[in-house]
Amino acid sequence: MTLSVKLNNGQLYQVDMTANQLLGTSGEVITLQAKTMALFVFLLQHNHQVVTRGQIAEQVWLGTPVVDNAITNAIAKIRKALMDDPTTPTLLHTIPKVGYKLTIETNTKAIPDNRHELLAPTQRDQAVKNATSQRVKWGSTALIVFLVCVVTISSWWLQRLSPTPAQQTAVHNVATQIYMAVLPFNQKGDSNIPVHVLHGITDNIHQQLSTNHRLQLLDMTTTRRPGVAQLSLEDMAQQLEISYVLSGSVRQLKQSYKIETQLTDIHSQKVVHRQSVSIGLNNLAFVSEKIVKPVLNVFSLSQQKKTAEPIPFVAYDLYLLGQFHIDKRQPESLQKAIALLSQATTLDPKMAPAFSALAKAYLLSSFYTEQEKAEIESLAEKAVFTALSLDSQLADAHAVLGFLKATFGDNESAMRSYLRALELAPNNAEVWMRIGLLHLSQWQYNLAVESLSKAVKLSPLDPLINVNLAEALIYKGDIIPGLQRYETVFAQPDVPLSYHRYAAIVASNVGRHQMAEQWAKHAVEKQPDDPLNQSALAYIYLQLGNFSEASEILQYIDAKNSSHLQIRRTYFLWLWLSGEHQALLEYCKALLEKIAASPSVNEKRFVYPVFAARTGIALLLNNQLTQAIEFLEHALNSESGQDPTFILEFRPFLSFAYQLAGEKALFIDSQEVLSRHIESFEQNAPNGVQIQLTKLLLLVMNNQLTEANNLLQHLQKVGWQPNTYFLALQPLQPLWQKPISSPKTL
Repeated sequence: MTLSVKLNNGQLYQVDMTANQLLGTSGEVITLQAKTMALFVFLLQHNHQVVTRGQIAEQVWLGTPVVDNAITNAIAKIRKALMDDPTTPTLLHTIPKVGYKLTIETNTKAIPDNRHELLAPTQRDQAVKNATSQRVKWGSTALIVFLVCVVTISSWWLQRLSPTPAQQTAVHNVATQIYMAVLPFNQKGDSNIPVHVLHGITDNIHQQLSTNHRLQLLDMTTTRRPGVAQLSLEDMAQQLEISYVLSGSVRQLKQSYKIETQLTDIHSQKVVHRQSVSIGLNNLAFVSEKIVKPVLNVFSLSQQKKTAEPIPFVAYDLYLLGQFHIDKRQPESLQKAIALLSQATTLDPKMAPAFSALAKAYLLSSFYTEQEKAEIESLAEKAVFTALSLDSQLADAHAVLGFLKATFGDNESAMRSYLRALELAPNNAEVWMRIGLLHLSQWQYNLAVESLSKAVKLSPLDPLINVNLAEALIYKGDIIPGLQRYETVFAQPDVPLSYHRYAAIVASNVGRHQMAEQWAKHAVEKQPDDPLNQSALAYIYLQLGNFSEASEILQYIDAKNSSHLQIRRTYFLWLWLSGEHQALLEYCKALLEKIAASPSVNEKRFVYPVFAARTGIALLLNNQLTQAIEFLEHALNSESGQDPTFILEFRPFLSFAYQLAGEKALFIDSQEVLSRHIESFEQNAPNGVQIQLTKLLLLVMNNQLTEANNLLQHLQKVGWQPNTYFLALQPLQPLWQKPISSPKTL
């Protein structure tokens, strides 16, 4: 069956997307330009729904710059093709200050067209390039034109929007049809309902809605931001680019909660669905079943059926309170969450979401506390696998498993878990963020920006997602836009201080020391007892060359005995830059012994090679070349050492050692390995800061000083400035003919 539409003349016209034509039953042919046809298909996909100009720009022009006239002209051409009067349109309506709405009759039983086949985007581009009009017979391909109208249109658009081959499966599940937000439910009457219960009821409904692949839901982290719920419907449409809002209220009765909800069409400002349900205290986990299914029925959508059992209210209340504290993302709140969720799982050992949340709390706490990695790994792993054994379809558990794998460097397994989570719940902004962070850790900056931009689309006001996007932009080479995004986030209320800490480190890495020092000091002033905040400020002082101030901080927080990776790295850098090379070597060797004795398999697998390489650097600084080469080779030959980012970070030091030891052949081979990896990385992010710095070191080692100076000037133009760490690399090899004394010379 092919797709046909009824125009204003009452006749059916077949839509031929391959030829960009509308074919009449009497032989009439209406030809559209490719971009106009793409817009028409997008409007068909959203038939009887309002789409904003912003959505059109992103989905049809694929995020490239577009002037308003381009959209207006394309709309005018579609109206002309549809024979729709622009002064009093009946098919394609203009919604003032918002966008457009297509209301056209379609018929999937129209006359089939055996001549045309829908081309994949890459085939279409080739056909246009060759100026040919390819035709393939009806049955000769696996993609039959419009077997099912909406499914085929959605598939075509999803193919065009797939950001990467690795994410293609997940992207095919991202909803592009119905844009909705669930607002935080309010308390009704004089009942005193705890905030965490209100949050939990709303989250439950949101989670169930988010599993439907034809919905695109704003994340609750955005709808809970101050002032969002108070926006007018018109402002919601413009600022959040949504078409529907689900709002509600909760009243507490003796043994139940009365929940009233209403679904509002923002553009018509009409309530399209309203209901009131009462749910017993022990059945709160079923709140979505009574509320979500009727909402989906409004759009003729179905809900995935899952068997569930009643949960004792005390256990469920503890679970909701634990989730509430996780969302705060503060050290003390995470410890509370762990205690509450441990109680919940003890009271109800079959509550899979509670085990999943417990695993997440453990993992997040590792970024704020001094707990041993082995202990965190064991507790989190046990909790998440318990959750999956209870419910293998729990998207949050797959997401937490991905988080666990990524924490210990198993990126391949992490990506598999994340994609599985998106398959089950495509609207999970946090999973898109985690995928972006995975790409960021691999220096795949373009892919990181794409994934994080998708997360921002789902949760535009989430501070955490935005600061991670800022970091990706900076390391991609878009330094100024990244710094500006940081400042925009920090202008919001209630931004966690840890975000200032991370931003300070990133800004310092690209030489923005004044901004970095300001952010780090802000975090320390607000939370002076947090060793991670203190460590970040010490790191900034090291980059500025203020070794005495950095020393005082590191002694104050007892950095030498810390088990946190950030503090270990800062202490390593302090010993190096302050010239305490013998102490640095002793520190590294003691740390290696400690990691080797750890019961954590993953710490031995992923953390040990990092410090083996750093021990090699310490040996190099102490002029123990043979041992330095041995440690660096061992690290680079490990499983972690095969990771491209590991190679780019540590192989330059092995090259240094080869050169100082007179191993010319090994030096040349090592340089060739670096060159291949740099070239590979540059294909994805040609202006990536860390990639370009490695390239700069490579050029200097090869005595290509003219090319090195040219690259240095390029880095300065995009906003990078040398820091103390970079300057400290020059004594490691004798080929530097000019010391780096300023940002302008080598």
